[in-house]
Amino acid sequence: MPLFTRTGRHVELTDYGKVYLNNAHAILRVEQQTLKKISALRDAKQSCLRIISTERTKSILNNSILPQLREQYPYTAVSLLTGTSDIALSYLLQDMADAGIFDITAALPPELDSTVLIHQEYAIAVPPDHPLASRPSVSLDECQDEPFILGSPQSELGDSQQQVLNSFRFVPQVLYHVDKIRTVAHMVSNGAGISLLPAGLLEESQFNYRSVPLNPPWKFETVFAYPRSSPLSSCGQELLRLLQDFYGRPAPNNNHLRTEEDMNYEKKL
Repeated sequence: MPLFTRTGRHVELTDYGKVYLNNAHAILRVEQQTLKKISALRDAKQSCLRIISTERTKSILNNSILPQLREQYPYTAVSLLTGTSDIALSYLLQDMADAGIFDITAALPPELDSTVLIHQEYAIAVPPDHPLASRPSVSLDECQDEPFILGSPQSELGDSQQQVLNSFRFVPQVLYHVDKIRTVAHMVSNGAGISLLPAGLLEESQFNYRSVPLNPPWKFETVFAYPRSSPLSSCGQELLRLLQDFYGRPAPNNNHLRTEEDMNYEKKL
């Protein structure tokens, strides 16, 4: 249909042209409103960062990562929640968190993207003078008569320990259930029993227990994950970089680890 009529140098809209122009203006207004809403939503997401992590990772974030992140992004509100790996996974899938740091033993759902921060494995934690301390590896069956100190059933530690025990179909003699890895490490180092802990924890240097590799090994990964539908903000990208930098460092020495806070905590225990 003709949109214009031309008479010499003069151009006028036809009735068809008037309908087209009115609707074109409406389309442009909708487009502008849509872009404004998207921009506002983007800015809102970039002004806050919701993180879900396991309890074990919480102290690393609070002590080593988040202070640096807040210094670089002072106007971004950073919130940190903790839960088990299953809870972290659920939060990400339900858009209740922007990023998660947790442990996995299997592939993540396709809705999530992830970066492996560190490859880890579980080991038998024993006192330094225990007969198993000098062994290159040990099977759980060899620990049948040993008293175990495990995490509480509803805790992140207890949940992951139970996965390991179930995979080996091993039922330990449980002496104590406790809430914190630090408490487990302290009790093991003092000879109260043995435990099942990730190898290479900072607590191993702090409390001087020994980690003996499992035979066969039981491995897992600590990952940084986020929804594919919500790309990371610049603050989220910096969080990932700081985590990669942290996990790429060698463990600090004992003198650095044993702060006044650590010694007070040990006294309290």
